[in-house]
Amino acid sequence: MRNTISLFLKGIVIGLANIIPGVSGGTMALILGIYDRLIRAGSRFGVSTLGELKTALGSDSKGRALAELGKKYDVLFLTMLVAGAFAAVVAATPLLLWLLADHPTATYGFFFGLVAASIIVPYSLLTRKSWREFASCLVAIVLTVMLSTAMSGEERVQKEEQKLAMREAEAAPGEEPAVDHSPERLGFLFVVGSAASSAMILPGVSGSFLLLLFGAFEDVLGAIKRMDVLVLAIFATGALIGLALFVKLLEFLMRRFASQTMAFLAGLMIGSLWNLWPFQDRVAVGEKLIGVAHQFPSDLGGETVLTLATILIGGALVVGFHVYGQRNKGEPAVAGAEVSVEVAEETPTEEHST
Repeated sequence: MRNTISLFLKGIVIGLANIIPGVSGGTMALILGIYDRLIRAGSRFGVSTLGELKTALGSDSKGRALAELGKKYDVLFLTMLVAGAFAAVVAATPLLLWLLADHPTATYGFFFGLVAASIIVPYSLLTRKSWREFASCLVAIVLTVMLSTAMSGEERVQKEEQKLAMREAEAAPGEEPAVDHSPERLGFLFVVGSAASSAMILPGVSGSFLLLLFGAFEDVLGAIKRMDVLVLAIFATGALIGLALFVKLLEFLMRRFASQTMAFLAGLMIGSLWNLWPFQDRVAVGEKLIGVAHQFPSDLGGETVLTLATILIGGALVVGFHVYGQRNKGEPAVAGAEVSVEVAEETPTEEHST
C-alpha cells in the first residue's frame, strides 16, 4: 500500500513537471529513482502486446494469465504514475490558463527562464564536443527558428480569426463558438501528442515545451479544462503510440548517437527561445493570445520588473533541480541516460526508494 501511494505521489510530481514548459518529467523521474524502471516498462509494449492480451483473455485460467501479463508489463507501476500525473495536470490547468490570460508577459518570462536554464541538461550529457555535435545543434536551432517564423504574426492572427468566424457561424444564436473538431485539427493534435509524449521521457526536455513550440499548449489546456473527450482521446492516443514507438527509437539513438542527440535537443531549446520571448505585442483572438511582434521593454515598470523576476525564478528552479540531482546521485542529474534506455527483460522488482 505504501509503495502504491508513493508511486501516485511521484506521478503527481512528474505530471506537474510535464505541464510546465522547461521542467522535464524525465529529469524528475531520474531524481525520484524510477527512470530506469519507467523506460523498461515502456519498452516492453509493442505489436505483440495485443496478441498476448488476447491469448490471456482466451485462456482457461484467465485471472492468473492476466496477473502474469500485468506483472510482465509492470501495469500497476505505470497505472499509479499515470493516475498521479493526470490528477496533477487536471488540478494545475485552471491556474495556468488564468496566468496565461491575465499575466501573459510574466508567465512567458517564467517559461523563458525555465527553458533557457534547461539547456544545461542536454549539454551535460555531451560525451564530446566535436563538429558533429555543433552541426546537430545548429540544424536544430535553424529548424526551430524557421518553424517559428514561417508565418508572420499578422498572418497567424488572420488565420485564427477566420477559424473563429467559421465556428461562430456554426454555433446557434447566443451560444459559444463551437470547438474546433475539424479533421485537420484533430490530426494535428494526434501528431503533437505523439511528439509531446516522446519528449516526456527525455531528461531535460519537457512535453509541454513541444506543445508551446507547435502552438498547441493553450489548446490542450483548454481541452483539459472543458473535459473535451474527443480532443483528449485523440491527443492521448497519439501520446500512447508515440511513447511506445519512441522508447525504442530513443534506445537506438542513445546507443549509437548519444552525444549528437543531446546536442540536437539543446539546439531545439535554444531555437525555441525566440518563440518564448516574453516581451511581445499580443493580440487576443477568442481565448488565444497570439504574439505578433517581438520588442524590448522601454522602461523598468512594474510589469517589466515582474517579468525579469519570473525569468530568474524559472532559471533558478531548473538549476536547483539540477544541483539536487547531482547531490542525490553523486553525478550529473541526467548522467547514465545512455545506459538507462537499455531494455532489461527481467521481471520488474519491487521499488526500494519508498
